[in-house]
Amino acid sequence: MSSSVLGKKTLIPLLIVTGLAIGTSATATPSVFAQQQQQGQSTLSGIITSTQLNDAGVSQWLSAGSWNLVTDRPIFEGNNQTKPTVKSFDAIIDMVSITDGTKFHTHRISDFKQTDVLYMGNNNTVINGTMTVTTENGPTQHVEGFLQFQNNMMSVWVNPGKVGNHFGPTPIHGMILSPEKLQEIQSMEARELQQQGGQQQQQQTSNSTMPRR
Repeated sequence: MSSSVLGKKTLIPLLIVTGLAIGTSATATPSVFAQQQQQGQSTLSGIITSTQLNDAGVSQWLSAGSWNLVTDRPIFEGNNQTKPTVKSFDAIIDMVSITDGTKFHTHRISDFKQTDVLYMGNNNTVINGTMTVTTENGPTQHVEGFLQFQNNMMSVWVNPGKVGNHFGPTPIHGMILSPEKLQEIQSMEARELQQQGGQQQQQQTSNSTMPRR
């Protein structure tokens, strides 16, 4: 894949979904309806679910996380006269080795500064710019890259040379989700945490009431 949407080439993304159960509806929510608009700004959010390759094209990292984009106007259905301006883009990316699930670590992307907006077709917008990428070595500022939003898919490409080629040559992929779908995931996670907390409390109570010898 060319890393130069910066040169207005068409990006052909690779999306690998990792089996996250987020609902049973067979009808996808169009991303144009997932974008919230209020008080002069638009918001898109979603999850990251991606596999990062090494230079040899071999899968190396399994990535998951969440992201959020705020712009001054919708990023879809625009034109060259009414380009959106990014107010913020933030992502948290957890990664583990795809070989054995070890080497868990977290990265963050923030402080996105756009340089250009390209409309590649219906519901397909690319935003070039720079960003701050935080790794185990600390934050690296002014890293070139791009954001792409295509129907229900989000992609972020980070210049490999600026971050030790950690994410590989391909973009990090994710999905655009509606607020209702995000709430569904958060509610499911909250229930699981509550159940785990109840089980731990029950175990502690049981241990404290056991007769001592």
